[in-house]
Amino acid sequence: MKNQRRIVIFLVLIILFLVIFLGVKGWKKGKLRDCPEEWYKNEIPTVGEKIEKREYFIYKGERRETEEFDIDWVKKNCQLWPKSVF
Repeated sequence: MKNQRRIVIFLVLIILFLVIFLGVKGWKKGKLRDCPEEWYKNEIPTVGEKIEKREYFIYKGERRETEEFDIDWVKKNCQLWPKSVF
């Protein structure tokens, strides 16, 4: 009986730890926390309407918008700076 109680408590603690860890580490705002390959800033002059989204990442070979990433995490953990495109 005591062993079963210890096992249940142990499993509950592991599940609680995983939920807290994943909640803080992996699911923050539902944004990606991984280093993209490239970071581009579009500085090509436009005529007429302005393009709102001027910065973007290349991630796993595809263009991804900066809003999809946790920018603070990328700046802190990746050796990456915006490259200007003219």
